[in-house]
Amino acid sequence: MGRCLAAAGIYPEDTRDENGSDRFHHFHPTEQLVMYKDPFARKNAYYPPLKGANNFSPQMIGFHHLSPYEMRVFDYFLYKLKRRAS
Repeated sequence: MGRCLAAAGIYPEDTRDENGSDRFHHFHPTEQLVMYKDPFARKNAYYPPLKGANNFSPQMIGFHHLSPYEMRVFDYFLYKLKRRAS
């Protein structure tokens, strides 16, 4: 696939933020949280996964493998839930 894209003049680009946190996630969030422990992921990732929540950029764009219900829950927690002052 990479060769086909390159033949069309399309090349990969680093989409991580300035801290090295990922904006696009190809795994479920629960898997992303522990990805840094996975020897296969560490060995095969172009950029090594960061530990825990550091793997998630504040400018996060997407997750893969979410059910419609989980999408609604994440939408609520990320964009609608307001923190109360203590």
